[in-house]
Amino acid sequence: MQKSTQSIQKELLVHILKQIKSDGKGVSTLAEILGIKESSAYARLSGKKILSFEELHILSNDFNFSIDKLLRSDSELVINLPTLNATIKSEKDYILGLLRHVEAAADDETEIFYITSELPIFYYLRYPELGLFKLFIYGRTVWETEQSQGQFSRDLYDVSYYNSLFSEMMYRFDQMPTTEIWSSSVVKNTLSQLRYYTESGVFKNVDCPLLICNQLKSVIQQLQGFAKCGLKKQANSRNGEVKFNLYHNEIAHTNNTVILKGKSSNSLFCTYDNPNFFFCRDEKFWQYSYDMFVKLRKRSIAISEDAEKSRMTVFNQIYQQIEKTEKFVKARFPH
Repeated sequence: MQKSTQSIQKELLVHILKQIKSDGKGVSTLAEILGIKESSAYARLSGKKILSFEELHILSNDFNFSIDKLLRSDSELVINLPTLNATIKSEKDYILGLLRHVEAAADDETEIFYITSELPIFYYLRYPELGLFKLFIYGRTVWETEQSQGQFSRDLYDVSYYNSLFSEMMYRFDQMPTTEIWSSSVVKNTLSQLRYYTESGVFKNVDCPLLICNQLKSVIQQLQGFAKCGLKKQANSRNGEVKFNLYHNEIAHTNNTVILKGKSSNSLFCTYDNPNFFFCRDEKFWQYSYDMFVKLRKRSIAISEDAEKSRMTVFNQIYQQIEKTEKFVKARFPH
């Protein structure tokens, strides 16, 4: 059954009032935002007075909702694809855009549920050469940035600047409790890229790809430590102890899917033209995705905390994959 304009308006305004943190003064705050009397705000809450388009526009900007969402049917979705209107022209564009989303999620005390067939990009950023190599690959294959078309070198980038961005990204990401489901191919894509670009002459010498392998191994060791204690523990971290749950699923095949459960809002992010992504804040779609996550988790193997045997099996397989790539790289360079 189609909802009436009055009922849609009531639902919207009640939802907005819940977001206004004003100690019971939500209606007066709403009136102030719209530039109307408090009695007029009550009239709009009751449905006696219909919001004007200008008022809807003000509210949509202030409270980040889509007017389209109010008008479409329940089976339709509105998704946001940032790169559709804002082309990535440099690696910095991508990192700054991603950082804004991570900061907003951390500020909303968000819990993260992550389904991935590749190591989440945040972990690559723990080490400069590893993080810059991944950005170099994306710049070369997805964004077609000018500086990524030749050989790879950290000297292509302002390393201190990127390190400060990486550090802030990791600090914010590590503030949020995370439950992750990994497939068996979680490092295979990066290792395939290392082998391919080693053969293609992208590296000047053996030292760079071996350093990247070592940094990837260090990331995996760190994550194994997180999984062992079930916490994101960092030496000299500004964060306290934050929950980290890890699962393994050999047969799960899905886009990299990030489900955010915030204090004031929920959202869903999916890679599209990886590492680009779209996101959606539709509550029904979010609930559908969260339910999908819960079902997949039930069919996955826990590898955190007491699950030592399963954890050792999964991580030993990953170390073996890295070691094979190291041997491949060494064989491609003359002694």
